[in-house]
Amino acid sequence: MAKLHNPTVGLLLTVLSLQGTRGDLLSVFSNAGGAATLPCNNVQLHYPNCSSTTWIFSRNGNVSTEEVAHGNIRPDNSHRSERLSVLSNCSLCIADVTTEDAGFYTCRQYAKGNKSKDDMFIYHSVLHITSRGTDRDVGSKVTLHCLLHTHYDCETVVYNRTVHLSWVDEEGVELQNTTHLQISRESPCSTTLTVQLRDPNSVHTQWTWTCLLTAGGQVQTSVDYTIIARVKPLRAQVVTRGPGAATTPECVFSVEIPIRLSIFFMVLIVPGLIGTVHLMRRRKQTSREASPAIELQVLN
Repeated sequence: MAKLHNPTVGLLLTVLSLQGTRGDLLSVFSNAGGAATLPCNNVQLHYPNCSSTTWIFSRNGNVSTEEVAHGNIRPDNSHRSERLSVLSNCSLCIADVTTEDAGFYTCRQYAKGNKSKDDMFIYHSVLHITSRGTDRDVGSKVTLHCLLHTHYDCETVVYNRTVHLSWVDEEGVELQNTTHLQISRESPCSTTLTVQLRDPNSVHTQWTWTCLLTAGGQVQTSVDYTIIARVKPLRAQVVTRGPGAATTPECVFSVEIPIRLSIFFMVLIVPGLIGTVHLMRRRKQTSREASPAIELQVLN
């Protein structure tokens, strides 16, 4: 049986800062199933309850959606509203992150109804693992695909080329190619692990692999994938042999059948033979006792 879980502290995310042409541009990395905090560094603090702050979301270049207006979540504009919240510092918090949360976020400030200051831009990317194949028996192969879901083309989002994906084991040691394990990297945002499940010494065997994301030489986030494999029970052929029987199973039947038939016939015939002999003896005894009486009648 297979499952996904978040090994890191939910809200603890490392933010990689970049400079844009207008305002600030940040890249935030999170993992599927965890939580993400998107900071807003241009908040006007003299407006209470984040009443000056508006959050706008755009995914894959589609039409932008205003999901937070003047500090309040807009459920009419977002089906993700139950997972969104605005923190006291006006940061946007996303709970139970999914790949659809990857996108381009804008933190915009308003003063007296008018746009104020430069916008704050955030690239939010989500790390996720998928599995190919349903066989979970020991000896089978499992393929895991780790992908960083980004707002736009991967090369554009991680243009500084400091993003790196790697696979590590349960001890935190980076995995390398072996005879039963192969790693391929399709892009800075995509890597695949193919591994043969090995360990026939237990009824259920469990493995955990971690896809680790680093950027700028620092660990940004990671995601785990755990597999519980089935171990097929060994099936031994049991052969019952009679005394002196040959070693092959076929010979067992050729010896046992005549013995069983002879016993069967003995059970049926012997009682009849015994009864017949007893009856003949009684007839002979009766005829002997009747003979003197017949002789006396003749004499009289």
